[in-house]
Amino acid sequence: MTEEERKVALGKAIKKAIEYCAEHGILVDFLKENAGEVMNMLTMEFDINVAEKIWREEGREEGLEEGRQEGLEKGLEKGLEKGREEEKEKIIKNLLSLGVNIEQIAKAAELDVEKVRDYTRN
Repeated sequence: MTEEERKVALGKAIKKAIEYCAEHGILVDFLKENAGEVMNMLTMEFDINVAEKIWREEGREEGLEEGRQEGLEKGLEKGLEKGREEEKEKIIKNLLSLGVNIEQIAKAAELDVEKVRDYTRN
C-alpha cells in the first residue's frame, strides 16, 4: 500500500468512526461542532518529538501555576502571622502603659513572662 493509499484509507476509517459515533449518540454535540478539527488531528502524522515538546511545555505551565498558588498561600499565611504578632505586641505595650504588670499580661495572653518581655524590647 502506498503512502497516499494509506492516507486515504485512514481518512475513510476516521470518517466512518465519526459517523458511527453520531449514529450511536456518542459525543454527538462535540462532533457536530468539531468534526473537521477531529479529522485533521487524527490524520496528521504523529511526531513524538513535537508531542514531547508540547507535553513538556504543558507540564512546565502546570508547574508554574502550582508554584504561584503555593507561593501566594505561603505569603498570605506569613503576612497574617506577622500581623497577629504585631497586634500582640501593640496590645502588650498598651497594657503595660496602663500599668498592668507583666505577670498578669503573660497569664491573660497565655504567654510566658519572658515572651512578654521580648515584646516590650522591640
